[in-house]
Amino acid sequence: IGLKDSDYKITSVSDVYAESYDILRNYAHPKDIVEVVAVEIKFYCKFPFSGQSFPVKIDLGGRFADGALVIGDHKKGARHSADAYKVSHMGQLLLYAWAWEEEYGVRPDYIMLNYLRGGYAVATRYDYDRALAFVMRQEQLISGIEAGVFVPRNPTDFHQTCWNDYSGKACQFLSHCHPSFYRSVMDKIES
Repeated sequence: IGLKDSDYKITSVSDVYAESYDILRNYAHPKDIVEVVAVEIKFYCKFPFSGQSFPVKIDLGGRFADGALVIGDHKKGARHSADAYKVSHMGQLLLYAWAWEEEYGVRPDYIMLNYLRGGYAVATRYDYDRALAFVMRQEQLISGIEAGVFVPRNPTDFHQTCWNDYSGKACQFLSHCHPSFYRSVMDKIES
Protein backbone atom coordinates (compact mmCIF):
# COMPACT_ATOMS: atom_id res chain seq x y z
CA ILE A 1 0.00 0.00 0.00
CA GLY A 2 2.87 2.32 -0.70
CA LEU A 3 4.94 1.59 2.42
CA LYS A 4 8.68 1.18 2.05
CA ASP A 5 11.13 -0.67 4.24
CA SER A 6 12.45 2.71 5.37
CA ASP A 7 9.06 3.44 6.98
CA TYR A 8 9.87 0.86 9.65
CA LYS A 9 12.76 0.51 12.00
CA ILE A 10 13.77 -2.46 14.05
CA THR A 11 13.73 -1.64 17.72
CA SER A 12 14.23 -3.51 20.93
CA VAL A 13 11.87 -3.76 23.87
CA SER A 14 14.36 -1.84 25.99
CA ASP A 15 14.34 1.01 23.43
CA VAL A 16 10.55 1.14 23.62
CA TYR A 17 10.65 1.25 27.42
CA ALA A 18 13.34 3.94 27.40
CA GLU A 19 11.38 6.10 24.97
CA SER A 20 8.18 5.65 26.99
CA TYR A 21 10.05 6.58 30.16
CA ASP A 22 11.43 9.74 28.53
CA ILE A 23 7.97 10.80 27.37
CA LEU A 24 6.48 10.30 30.84
CA ARG A 25 9.42 11.88 32.64
CA ASN A 26 9.21 15.04 30.53
CA TYR A 27 5.43 15.25 30.55
CA ALA A 28 3.71 18.38 31.78
CA HIS A 29 0.20 19.59 31.08
CA PRO A 30 0.14 22.46 28.59
CA LYS A 31 0.96 25.72 30.37
CA ASP A 32 -2.36 27.36 29.53
CA ILE A 33 -4.33 24.77 31.50
CA VAL A 34 -4.80 25.94 35.07
CA GLU A 35 -7.03 23.10 36.26
CA VAL A 36 -7.05 19.46 35.24
CA VAL A 37 -10.59 18.09 35.36
CA ALA A 38 -9.95 14.56 34.10
CA VAL A 39 -7.07 12.41 32.88
CA GLU A 40 -7.50 9.17 30.92
CA ILE A 41 -11.23 9.03 31.59
CA LYS A 42 -13.13 6.12 30.04
CA PHE A 43 -16.85 5.75 29.45
CA TYR A 44 -19.38 4.55 26.91
CA CYS A 45 -21.39 6.94 24.77
CA LYS A 46 -24.33 6.31 22.42
CA PHE A 47 -24.74 7.41 18.84
CA PRO A 48 -27.62 9.88 18.43
CA PHE A 49 -29.87 7.85 16.12
CA SER A 50 -29.06 4.16 16.52
CA GLY A 51 -28.36 4.33 20.24
CA GLN A 52 -25.44 1.96 19.64
CA SER A 53 -22.79 2.29 22.35
CA PHE A 54 -19.13 2.94 21.66
CA PRO A 55 -16.16 3.31 24.02
CA VAL A 56 -14.49 6.67 24.58
CA LYS A 57 -11.17 7.35 26.29
CA ILE A 58 -10.41 11.04 26.70
CA ASP A 59 -6.80 11.85 27.53
CA LEU A 60 -7.38 15.22 29.13
CA GLY A 61 -10.17 17.47 30.32
CA GLY A 62 -9.02 20.79 31.69
CA ARG A 63 -9.81 24.46 32.15
CA PHE A 64 -8.13 27.62 30.96
CA ALA A 65 -7.78 30.64 33.26
CA ASP A 66 -11.07 32.10 32.02
CA GLY A 67 -12.87 28.88 32.98
CA ALA A 68 -13.23 27.61 29.42
CA LEU A 69 -13.32 23.82 29.22
CA VAL A 70 -10.87 22.10 26.88
CA ILE A 71 -10.85 18.47 25.80
CA GLY A 72 -7.48 17.25 24.66
CA ASP A 73 -5.68 14.32 23.16
CA HIS A 74 -2.02 13.44 23.48
CA LYS A 75 0.12 12.49 20.52
CA LYS A 76 3.50 10.90 21.04
CA GLY A 77 5.04 12.10 17.81
CA ALA A 78 5.11 15.27 15.82
CA ARG A 79 5.16 13.65 12.39
CA HIS A 80 2.69 16.19 11.07
CA SER A 81 2.69 19.81 12.05
CA ALA A 82 -0.64 20.75 13.54
CA ASP A 83 -2.25 24.11 13.20
CA ALA A 84 -5.57 25.33 14.57
CA TYR A 85 -7.39 24.48 11.35
CA LYS A 86 -6.18 20.87 11.35
CA VAL A 87 -6.95 20.46 15.04
CA SER A 88 -10.46 21.91 14.55
CA HIS A 89 -11.18 19.17 11.97
CA MET A 90 -9.62 16.17 13.75
CA GLY A 91 -12.34 13.57 14.02
CA GLN A 92 -11.03 12.00 17.18
CA LEU A 93 -11.07 15.33 19.04
CA LEU A 94 -14.50 16.22 17.68
CA LEU A 95 -15.81 12.86 18.84
CA TYR A 96 -14.24 13.26 22.29
CA ALA A 97 -15.73 16.72 22.80
CA TRP A 98 -19.16 15.61 21.58
CA ALA A 99 -19.03 12.54 23.85
CA TRP A 100 -17.99 14.69 26.84
CA GLU A 101 -21.06 16.85 26.41
CA GLU A 102 -23.29 13.79 26.02
CA GLU A 103 -21.85 12.20 29.17
CA TYR A 104 -21.51 15.23 31.45
CA GLY A 105 -23.96 17.76 29.98
CA VAL A 106 -21.24 20.40 29.62
CA ARG A 107 -20.18 21.63 26.19
CA PRO A 108 -16.41 22.08 25.84
CA ASP A 109 -15.22 25.48 24.64
CA TYR A 110 -12.00 24.20 23.06
CA ILE A 111 -10.37 21.09 21.68
CA MET A 112 -6.63 20.64 21.90
CA LEU A 113 -3.88 18.41 20.60
CA ASN A 114 -0.91 18.04 22.95
CA TYR A 115 2.31 16.83 21.28
CA LEU A 116 4.23 14.98 23.98
CA ARG A 117 7.58 14.78 22.20
CA GLY A 118 7.36 18.25 20.72
CA GLY A 119 6.45 19.91 24.00
CA TYR A 120 3.68 22.03 22.55
CA ALA A 121 -0.09 22.05 22.29
CA VAL A 122 -2.50 23.49 19.75
CA ALA A 123 -5.96 24.52 20.93
CA THR A 124 -8.87 25.82 18.89
CA ARG A 125 -12.53 26.64 19.49
CA TYR A 126 -14.84 23.63 19.53
CA ASP A 127 -17.51 23.64 16.80
CA TYR A 128 -20.50 21.56 17.94
CA ASP A 129 -22.09 21.43 14.47
CA ARG A 130 -18.85 20.13 12.93
CA ALA A 131 -18.61 17.52 15.68
CA LEU A 132 -22.21 16.40 15.26
CA ALA A 133 -21.70 16.06 11.48
CA PHE A 134 -18.61 13.91 12.13
CA VAL A 135 -20.43 11.74 14.69
CA MET A 136 -23.38 11.26 12.34
CA ARG A 137 -21.00 10.27 9.51
CA GLN A 138 -19.34 7.71 11.78
CA GLU A 139 -22.75 6.32 12.72
CA GLN A 140 -23.69 6.03 9.03
CA LEU A 141 -20.42 4.31 8.21
CA ILE A 142 -20.85 1.77 11.00
CA SER A 143 -24.45 1.08 9.97
CA GLY A 144 -23.30 0.65 6.37
CA ILE A 145 -20.50 -1.72 7.32
CA GLU A 146 -22.88 -3.80 9.41
CA ALA A 147 -25.20 -3.97 6.37
CA GLY A 148 -22.29 -4.83 4.05
CA VAL A 149 -22.37 -1.44 2.29
CA PHE A 150 -19.07 0.40 2.10
CA VAL A 151 -19.40 4.08 1.19
CA PRO A 152 -16.21 5.51 -0.33
CA ARG A 153 -14.95 8.80 1.03
CA ASN A 154 -14.64 11.83 -1.14
CA PRO A 155 -11.00 11.97 -2.32
CA THR A 156 -10.71 15.61 -1.25
CA ASP A 157 -12.10 15.15 2.30
CA PHE A 158 -9.96 16.54 5.11
CA HIS A 159 -7.32 14.00 6.19
CA GLN A 160 -7.98 11.93 3.06
CA THR A 161 -4.87 10.42 1.50
CA CYS A 162 -6.30 9.88 -1.98
CA TRP A 163 -5.44 13.30 -3.35
CA ASN A 164 -3.36 16.27 -2.22
CA ASP A 165 -4.59 19.52 -3.80
CA TYR A 166 -1.35 21.36 -3.01
CA SER A 167 1.22 18.92 -4.34
CA GLY A 168 -0.91 17.18 -6.96
CA LYS A 169 0.14 13.83 -5.50
CA ALA A 170 -2.32 10.99 -5.79
CA CYS A 171 -2.66 7.62 -4.10
CA GLN A 172 -1.63 4.81 -6.43
CA PHE A 173 -5.18 3.43 -6.24
CA LEU A 174 -6.97 6.71 -7.05
CA SER A 175 -7.88 5.58 -10.58
CA HIS A 176 -9.42 2.40 -9.17
CA CYS A 177 -11.32 3.86 -6.18
CA HIS A 178 -12.45 7.16 -7.72
CA PRO A 179 -12.20 6.80 -11.53
CA SER A 180 -14.22 9.89 -12.45
CA PHE A 181 -12.25 12.08 -10.05
CA TYR A 182 -9.01 10.58 -11.37
CA ARG A 183 -10.00 11.49 -14.94
CA SER A 184 -10.72 15.07 -13.84
CA VAL A 185 -7.24 15.53 -12.31
CA MET A 186 -5.14 13.38 -14.68
CA ASP A 187 -3.49 16.44 -16.22
CA LYS A 188 -2.27 17.56 -12.78
CA ILE A 189 -0.93 14.10 -11.93
CA GLU A 190 0.95 13.55 -15.15
CA SER A 191 2.53 16.98 -15.34
